[in-house]
Amino acid sequence: MTYKQKHLAMLMVASAALTMSTGCQKQPKEISEKEKAGLLDDTPLKAQDKYGAQVTVYLVDVPLYNKDGTRQKDAYMLTRALSKKDFANYQNTKQNIHLEVKQAYLNMVTAQESITVSKLSMEQAQEQYDMAAGRYKVGLGDAIELKDAETTFRNAQLDYYNSLLKYHVSAANLERVMGVPLETTDVDLL
Repeated sequence: MTYKQKHLAMLMVASAALTMSTGCQKQPKEISEKEKAGLLDDTPLKAQDKYGAQVTVYLVDVPLYNKDGTRQKDAYMLTRALSKKDFANYQNTKQNIHLEVKQAYLNMVTAQESITVSKLSMEQAQEQYDMAAGRYKVGLGDAIELKDAETTFRNAQLDYYNSLLKYHVSAANLERVMGVPLETTDVDLL
């Protein structure tokens, strides 16, 4: 419904109300095309009923509808719903950030704990390698035992350095999600 059609409908309602209030049984004469064209002007519209009573109708613009055809209450309700939706999105984002920071912190703590375990494992593997190398030099052990101990020691070293890498990656991820740099770490590199 266009702006002009809405005002024409309002004019017809106003005309009918005036007819009822004056006691006339008939509607005023039809509005001419020239008068319909002037609906958006400030000029009054005049009509005459069959008894000769003059009815002058002034068009009063009360914005019940917005320009796009929606009612103002609907626009208010839509704005309120969008506001509630935005607040819910804000709360959801806030919770997601909290969860992400907590998860990054827990990942860093787990990685830090795995460093001590892999360091102990590496030290034990080094002791076994040293014992196997000593037995091989004396002639009590064979080359296969020495190579197995060396492989175990190198794998333990690899695990230790991987756990260090995971710790630093998780610390960097925690810095990223928090948005601030962490203080100095208490993890020694060797």
